Amino acid sequence: IRNITDRRNAEKALLESGRFNQATLDALDAHLAVLDKDGKILATNQAWREFAELNEADWRAMSEGANYLAVCEAAAAKGDLDASRTLDGIREVIAALKTTWSFEYPCHSPTEKRWFMCRVTRFPGDGPVRVVVAHENITERKQAEAWLTDSQQRLELATKSAHIGVWDWSVATNTLVWDTQMYELYGVREKDF
Repeated sequence: IRNITDRRNAEKALLESGRFNQATLDALDAHLAVLDKDGKILATNQAWREFAELNEADWRAMSEGANYLAVCEAAAAKGDLDASRTLDGIREVIAALKTTWSFEYPCHSPTEKRWFMCRVTRFPGDGPVRVVVAHENITERKQAEAWLTDSQQRLELATKSAHIGVWDWSVATNTLVWDTQMYELYGVREKDF
């Protein structure tokens, strides 16, 4: 007879640790996958699985056990430049040429315009190579940027049409900035001001 209490307690602790880690990943909004050095998907979170099911004809190609680099290679072979960039970025992080890599890309669906930030991060320290691939939906930010750009263009057009000038004074730096209309209204050349 052997006392295996310590072994059973260690097994329970390991199971609880795995449950805790998966629950933590699943609570995040970003789509996350953990890859090994060959690009094999070792783990995903709930957001990744849901996105894969909604957007892939064969969502198993984006599930645990599948090779994410092969998915990117197939898309790149069809001319998808974003997939090609992603493939290169993941490979650079796997090869430890970079610890992180990121870029923004459009990923529009038939029903909506949307943008994502792809961020690839290498696990720190010794041990087997592990890379986290995260896709975060940045559509709201991109829409706000577009709205701001459009608003600025409309303001500029309105001030030109009304023949009024706009100036800005920074109290912190004591800097005064005029738009072109202000120079015209006062009959001053910008280089002489």
